[in-house]
Amino acid sequence: MGKTIIYKLKPKSPFHIGGSGIGIEKTWEIIHSDTIFSAIVSAWKALGEKVDYNGNMELLKPFSDLNNPPFKLSSAFPYSNDVLFFPAPMIKSGVDKKERKAQFISSKVLQSGKISGSVPKQDSKVYVSETEKEIVPDTMWMSGYNAIVPRVTIDRISSASAIFHCGLLIFSENCGLYFWVELFDETYENHLNKAIEFLSEEGIGGERSIGCGRFIYSDPEPASLPIIENPDNYMTLSLYHPTYDEVMAGILDNSHYELITRRGWLYSPDGGSGRRRNVKMLAEGSVFSKPSLVGDILDVRPKGWSHHPIYDYGLAFTLPIKWGGELSA
Repeated sequence: MGKTIIYKLKPKSPFHIGGSGIGIEKTWEIIHSDTIFSAIVSAWKALGEKVDYNGNMELLKPFSDLNNPPFKLSSAFPYSNDVLFFPAPMIKSGVDKKERKAQFISSKVLQSGKISGSVPKQDSKVYVSETEKEIVPDTMWMSGYNAIVPRVTIDRISSASAIFHCGLLIFSENCGLYFWVELFDETYENHLNKAIEFLSEEGIGGERSIGCGRFIYSDPEPASLPIIENPDNYMTLSLYHPTYDEVMAGILDNSHYELITRRGWLYSPDGGSGRRRNVKMLAEGSVFSKPSLVGDILDVRPKGWSHHPIYDYGLAFTLPIKWGGELSA
């Protein structure tokens, strides 16, 4: 076990985390772990971290040993005051209807091992314990079609204007996003602090040109993951891309997971822009019966790209759990 810390992203502006669909009206309500990792690497690049003659960053070379990376990180989930939220486990017992809508649960609900008896918030997307219901607002955020702003684009040839709409993620007071980091090489904490402080002004996610994605920087807080008594399954707090060897060893047997496609455009000051290769990942909240989740870091550079690697982070950040319902094949 490494040292665990959390970074809280206290919003100074709305976020836009590109969602699925043709336009940009939708937005994710979390920041996926590969987006955070890519943003950190981009910040290191902007801050002048060493790069070798092949375009490989020195700080990234230790990640070639997937079993012993310098650190692992989770996706960023909501928080309200001191209440941290986790993805609702994808085990569905079929008994409690609350499980169908639940997207996030507090650490106390997670430790209880069941969603029954908890209190709904955020239109039943979020569940808290009885002792937390007074400190968590009924509406923690607005997003997507409920928080949309008009934008205008100008045609470069005709100068004709066209309106389009952008969905934002806007948090209530004392609410925001946070993510976990498990440090196996504690010298990386200082490198991470510099990157996160840089991103607090640069922004993270999309629509940064109009000021989105900015947050108040604060030093990371030492924290411990929730302790679950007699855990019997393992839940991901990050996107997870199992290696071929893991799949062949049966890591997906007796598991509950959801696939998510990671796609989009990339930009590099060294090589311009292009469309990256698409990759399928297992979503946050996926549940496995085996503890030995590792994951992979993929090179998703497009065909013909020769400037430097483009990494998509798929290492598993896991939490032992015990949740109502049983895994079935």
